[in-house]
Amino acid sequence: MPTITRIGANTAIVSAFILLLPLVATDVPRAGLEYAGIRIIVSVRIIASMRFGRHPGGGDTRAVLEAGVRQEISRDAWLSLVVIILASLLIALDTTVVNLALPSIIAHFPGHDADWVVTTYLIGLGLSQPGAAWLIDRFGGRRTMIGSLALFTIAAFVGGMAWSFPVLVTARTVQGLAGGSLIPVSLAVVAHAFPPQRRGWVMGVWSTASLVAPALGPLIGGYLLTVVSWRWAFWLNVPLGLVALVFALLWLRDYVEPTRPRLDLVGWFLASVALLALLIAFAQADQWHWLSLRTLCLLVLAAVALWALIAYERRTPSPLLALETFSSPGFVLTMAIIGLGSIAYLSRLVFVPLQLISLRGLSPLRVGWMLMPAAIGAMCVLVVGGGWIDRRGPRPLILAGSVFLVLSHAALGQLTLHSSYVWISSVMVLQSMGASLVILPATVAALNNLPPRYAGQVAMLRSIVRQVGGAFGVAALSSMLRANVGRLDAANPIDRPAIQQGYNRLFWVMVVVAAITFALALPLRRPVTSRAITT
Repeated sequence: MPTITRIGANTAIVSAFILLLPLVATDVPRAGLEYAGIRIIVSVRIIASMRFGRHPGGGDTRAVLEAGVRQEISRDAWLSLVVIILASLLIALDTTVVNLALPSIIAHFPGHDADWVVTTYLIGLGLSQPGAAWLIDRFGGRRTMIGSLALFTIAAFVGGMAWSFPVLVTARTVQGLAGGSLIPVSLAVVAHAFPPQRRGWVMGVWSTASLVAPALGPLIGGYLLTVVSWRWAFWLNVPLGLVALVFALLWLRDYVEPTRPRLDLVGWFLASVALLALLIAFAQADQWHWLSLRTLCLLVLAAVALWALIAYERRTPSPLLALETFSSPGFVLTMAIIGLGSIAYLSRLVFVPLQLISLRGLSPLRVGWMLMPAAIGAMCVLVVGGGWIDRRGPRPLILAGSVFLVLSHAALGQLTLHSSYVWISSVMVLQSMGASLVILPATVAALNNLPPRYAGQVAMLRSIVRQVGGAFGVAALSSMLRANVGRLDAANPIDRPAIQQGYNRLFWVMVVVAAITFALALPLRRPVTSRAITT
C-alpha cells in the first residue's frame, strides 16, 4: 500500500491539472448538432507476451530494470512505434466517427437497419481475430501490417462511395477483416522491438492513440456530418491510412523471422463460430432478450463450438490456439483483469453520454467536449504510468486504478438531475484514469508473463477478451437499464429523477466489478508461469 501512496503523490500534479479541464470543456456553447442518438463501440486492440513481478533468475525486478534501461533501442524500433500508433489511431477514429454517422446513413438509405453497419464490422473482426496469430507467424508483422492497412484504406474509400446499402455493409465487413489484424500486429511489434524493461512506457505512449480518437472523433465527426456529408466518415480514413501505409513501407521491418506454420482451418472455423455467436448474442441480447430462443441458440452454439475447439486443439500438431498459455495462473489473472477493465472503460463511454443526452438534452458535440478532459487525463496517466510499470511492476498500478474506479463509480452512482457538469466531467476524469491504470499494467503483465514466441497468441487472446468482455458488459448493463427504465417509464413517463436512479444502479454494479478487479490483482506479486511454458 505505501507504493500506491507514492503513485498517488507522483500523479497529484497531473491529476490536479486534468481536473481543472472540465471548467473549460463544459463551458462550450451548444452547437445545435442534434442526432437521433449516440452509439459508441470501442475498437479493441490486442497485445503480446513476456514476464512480470520478480525476475525469473531470482533477482529483484528493479535491478533488472535498471540494467535494462541502459540497453540501446534501435532507430527502427522507434520508427516502427510511429507506424503502429498511426494504425491504432486509424482504427479508433474510424469506429468513433462512423458510429456518429449512423443516423445520417440510415436517412440516406431508408428502410435499412443501422445495426447492420455495426454488426457486419463485428463479423469481420470475429472472422479475422482468431487467425491473427497465424498471419503474424506465417507472413511476418511487416507484410501483415501493410496488407491490412491497404485493405482497410481501400474498404474505407469504397464505403464512402457506396451507392447502395449492401455495398456499404460489404465495405464495413472488409474493414472489420482488416482491422482485426492491425491491432495484434501492432502489439507483436511492441513485444519484439522493445525489451521488457521498456515496454510499460512504450505501450503507454502507443495506447494514447486509442484515446485521442474518442476525444477528437465527436468534434471532427460532428463538423463533417453537419457541413459536408456522412461519406466523409469513411473518406476521413483514406489520407490517414495512406500515410500509415507509406510509413510502414519505409520504416517497418520484421524483428522475428516468420515460422511458416501450417494453417489450422478447423481451429480457425471453430474459433470464428464461437466468437461470432458470442458477439452477436451480446450485441442483440438487449433487443431480443436474454431468454429468447435466438439468444439462447447463439449462446449454446458458442459453447458447443468452444468445447469442440478445445478438444480439437489438444490433438492437432499445429494448433491455432496454444492451450498451454492457460496453464499460467498469472496469465489467466491478467486476462480476467483486462476483461473487467474493458467493462469499466465502456461504461463511461456508453452510459454517461447516454444519460446526459436522454435526461439532460445535451448534444453529442457538447458531450464530446465533456469527455475530452477524461481522455486527456487518461493519456497523461498512460505515459506516466507506463514508466512506473517499468520501475515498479504492474501490481501497484492495477490496485491504485481499481481504487480510482471504486471511488468514481460510487460518485456516478449518486448523481442527481442537479449535479453540475463540472462535477460529472471531473468524476469521468478520475474514472478514465482508473480504467487506464488497470488495463495498461495488466496488458504489460500478460506480455511479460510468457516467452516471446507466444507474442502473437497473447495478442490474439487479449483482443478477443477485450472484445467479448466489453460486449458482455455493455449488453448486461443495457438490459439492467432497460428493465429499470422500462418499468419506470410505464408507471410515470415524466419521472426523470427515478430514471436517473436507474442509471445510478448501473454504476453501483460497476463498484462491485472494480472491487473484484482489486481482489484479482492482489496475487500478481511474483511470476507464476508454469513449467510447461518456460521450458
